[in-house]
Amino acid sequence: EGGKVVPDAPRQPSNLGRSLARIEPVVIPGMRGIRFRFEGSEPCPGQATRKRGAFVFFQCSPSNPGNDTVVRDERGVYHLGSLTVSSLDWSRGCADDVALQWMTASACPPCHREDYSPQPGDCGPDGTRRVAYILVEPCVGGAAAPAPIWLPCGDALVQPQV
Repeated sequence: EGGKVVPDAPRQPSNLGRSLARIEPVVIPGMRGIRFRFEGSEPCPGQATRKRGAFVFFQCSPSNPGNDTVVRDERGVYHLGSLTVSSLDWSRGCADDVALQWMTASACPPCHREDYSPQPGDCGPDGTRRVAYILVEPCVGGAAAPAPIWLPCGDALVQPQV
């Protein structure tokens, strides 16, 4: 306008999540959870075909029950201890996207036999070794770890029977 620089209109946080656009499982080696994608009504700056949005990733954390105490600070803002800015980049190229992460056991799938991997022990003087099964993917409940087995030292490791 007449050579004047007009600042961008202020963006409203409420425009980050007017509707739930997607619910997706997240399965990355060593990480599981559920991701919610909310879509706002304003376009992403410089990308008219994309809407601003917010992600909330509920990350499986077997040791965290996720029942945080809600704390209200002196400004009246509520805080949850396990709700943080996500360490993962969920943005789709829109610098205005917001990504939050909540560590909770409630986002964990039940354990399956395939979630355990054989862990061989040292060979003993009798020529056998103990093979225990350790959890390799985060999960809660479900199938218990297979019982340890004893194998001759030269035998191949075995996966747990389903």
